[in-house]
Amino acid sequence: MSEDIKIVKFSAEDFQRITGSNDMIDAARLNQTAGPCYTAIQGNKVLGCGGVRILGVGEAWAMYSDKAKGMKLSLLKETREWLEVIIRNHAMQRIWSECPDPPNENFIKHLQFRKIEAYLRG
Repeated sequence: MSEDIKIVKFSAEDFQRITGSNDMIDAARLNQTAGPCYTAIQGNKVLGCGGVRILGVGEAWAMYSDKAKGMKLSLLKETREWLEVIIRNHAMQRIWSECPDPPNENFIKHLQFRKIEAYLRG
């Protein structure tokens, strides 16, 4: 009979036990402090870990006036540069954005956002 799987509080060392290296220890430490996270174990084996990082993620938003028409490339360049500054200055891991408007979706794609379809809403 196999041992039951137990869910325990996550520890940064669990990443090391999974990967066999310290390459991701900084990300693991961030995960450990940034929100609820747990590890699945069976006996002394780490089966996996996961959680929700509440810190380090930003939601990008923007609004442009009619006066910005004809300046898309300049605005795109400036917006991209300032997003990078925001990421750097606030130690962000990721920025996301929603866009219900097709013209704005194109702008977001040119900012090099990747489209993802998998998310949960509370």
